[in-house]
Amino acid sequence: MFAVAASNVNGGLVSFFHGVQVAVMMALMTNILQFAYWKVKKRKGTHWQRKGPLWLIGFSSLLVLTQPVCMLVIGSWESMPNFFFDGGDMGATCVQNSGCHSGMCDAGATGTKTLLTDYWQKAGCDAKNWDRVSTYVLPITTAGDGSLMIGSDILAAFTNICTDSTDPLNGACNNGNKVNCGEGTPAIAAGQNLATFDTSTCACSILKVPDAACDCTCAMDSNALVPNTGIGLFIQIFCTYGGFALMFTGVFQATNLHKKIAAQWRQLRKNF
Repeated sequence: MFAVAASNVNGGLVSFFHGVQVAVMMALMTNILQFAYWKVKKRKGTHWQRKGPLWLIGFSSLLVLTQPVCMLVIGSWESMPNFFFDGGDMGATCVQNSGCHSGMCDAGATGTKTLLTDYWQKAGCDAKNWDRVSTYVLPITTAGDGSLMIGSDILAAFTNICTDSTDPLNGACNNGNKVNCGEGTPAIAAGQNLATFDTSTCACSILKVPDAACDCTCAMDSNALVPNTGIGLFIQIFCTYGGFALMFTGVFQATNLHKKIAAQWRQLRKNF
């Protein structure tokens, strides 16, 4: 619902796309293996001449699938360390953006609620009514991309509800009592500038309230898709690249493509 509460959603989407990648690659490799099987089915000769291409493509399938399967496992279990990328901290607990390799510490649903309830109250509205009206208020706190607006815009929107007697939410805000709208100051931490402060930053680093809920987690680091560890580089080079090299070798042997290309080359040379 919010970009600031989307860490778990991001983790689920990453796992989903890794699962799709595994399924697509498995379908591709098994179809290539079937193609090679029918090509060599009636071939004569030694076992390697007849079945060699199948062994190569079958082994290459295991190699090519190694990396996507590992990434699927890493993305599916929160306790599983990312052994492909040293610094892959998506989902790790954080307090501020600088504490994440992605540069984004996303506030969870509880922290976001604490933050917005504070703004609602400081605008002059009755905090006791927040749970009742939050469903109707939340849409005016988000930007076009679904992320929370900057703090000053949120406070201005809440203050407008408080001052505009024709606003449908005005009654829930004032609760029938006369209040001084917009005179409160949100409990932002020292050093934060309400006019420019990014509400995607975890509520733990924004609110001065001691018991502010801290359910902030690091967003996905796009660099985590690029291996930078020894085992990650080994799997990338040996399994992925080596697997594709074996696959092409097996396809060439199954179709005798290398012999056909050589024959065409000899024919072309005769014409010149």
